[in-house]
Amino acid sequence: MDGTRTPVRSRSHQNDEAPGETRGTIAPDATGTMTTGAKRNKPVRPGEASESSTSLGHQDGPSEAPSNLRQWGGPNAPERIDTVEPAPAPLHSDAPDEPRSPCLMPLADLKARLRLVPTQPGVYLMRDPQGRILYVGKAGVLRNRVRSYFQKQDDLGIKVQHLVARIASFDWIVTATEQEALILENNLLKEHHPRYNIKLRDDKQYLYLKISMNQRYPRISTARRTSHDGSRYFGPYSDPTALRETVKHLQRLFQFRTCTLDMDRTYQRACLLFHIKRCSAPCVRAIDETAYRASVQDLIHFMEGRGRNALDSLRIAMEAAAGDLQFERAAALRDRIRAAEQVIEKQRITSVGRGDLDAIAYAADGDEVVVQVFTVRDDNVVGREEFVLSDTAGAEAGEIVAQFVQQYYERATFVPPLVLVQASPMGEKTLREWMATRRGGAVHFEVPQRGPKKDLLDLVNKNATLALKRMQVEWLADRRKTTEALRELAEG
Repeated sequence: MDGTRTPVRSRSHQNDEAPGETRGTIAPDATGTMTTGAKRNKPVRPGEASESSTSLGHQDGPSEAPSNLRQWGGPNAPERIDTVEPAPAPLHSDAPDEPRSPCLMPLADLKARLRLVPTQPGVYLMRDPQGRILYVGKAGVLRNRVRSYFQKQDDLGIKVQHLVARIASFDWIVTATEQEALILENNLLKEHHPRYNIKLRDDKQYLYLKISMNQRYPRISTARRTSHDGSRYFGPYSDPTALRETVKHLQRLFQFRTCTLDMDRTYQRACLLFHIKRCSAPCVRAIDETAYRASVQDLIHFMEGRGRNALDSLRIAMEAAAGDLQFERAAALRDRIRAAEQVIEKQRITSVGRGDLDAIAYAADGDEVVVQVFTVRDDNVVGREEFVLSDTAGAEAGEIVAQFVQQYYERATFVPPLVLVQASPMGEKTLREWMATRRGGAVHFEVPQRGPKKDLLDLVNKNATLALKRMQVEWLADRRKTTEALRELAEG
């Protein structure tokens, strides 16, 4: 990215959102089949596929599918999308007395291309002269959204003006619904990291807490991505060190295993973690499978914010142990109950009503944005995560909120029914529908104006502001170290 980047102030448009990439341009042909919007350069013989158009999900005739097909998700989405290599940047041929093109395309070519853009939902891709994707965006009506970039430039934000000035070509992909467009946009953002899109920084460092429920004695570990392998995942967590400390603390409460031993075998001696009361040692069968899985279920309740359920289970187990005259076990369970009660009390906040919600707030300074997410479950703050967004300068609050929500909940393992935000996200309707699909129930955004919810969001914003100041000091120190290192290298 060169030093001329001056980020975004996108305008909100009906049924669509902010700007992104892929290669094929899809538009419906006369039969209603979705095809690429590129021009045909030669006639198509019967039974032969055109070079510049392909049917979504099937092909007529026996010809093989091209090797450069990409896949993407969505309930009614095409299985394949033919990619079209971008044409070299055309030379300007505008006559001196004609209006000048706002981008690198000659005005006549731009107008002709805009007439081809369909009115269906989909994703559009803005490219530079080398064919690299500058921006990926989604829209409920592609034609309206794409045309808006080339209207009166003074009405656009500085970042959008810089983007438009670098556009040498653009493509589009039609989807069946706006939700599918959002899913495709997410996939393209992760694959191409376009320069002008707001994006989460350093997403490879995010971790998940993994509970391998598909194993006889479930193991607790961390993972960098989720998988449909029968395990339970919690996250993402932005601070790996803090997550590992959390795991150690949870071990004292629930005494689960973290080892990679083959649990189909029975071992002779337990490890040190058993003796310091951080593991119940299923490896030596110091605990039976039923009791161990019950303890892991208590851990899951705790991670879900159902700490009271976990306490009830521990109390029942303590009373049962005392009734069986297992006083040592009863005493150990009593200690675990006390420790869990202390943790739950620390999580307690001013009541915002029963139920689950996430509170999201950010602090910005130029192109630097830090986002904080407070996870509230059953009136308890059970998590706080911190994220950094890049390429945000000039972006409006609604765009920042929308881009973060879209990228965060695409990774999240749980979607709450309520999300508190500082500003209504751009394209809120589409976001709500997409999140409701992931949740399996309705999702609402709220911008609280007063009361406990407003107090909570103010607290999140205060934490984001403090985090931004701390990070700015760290970034400045890193830049100074880099400058010193370069100076030493130059001096030899």
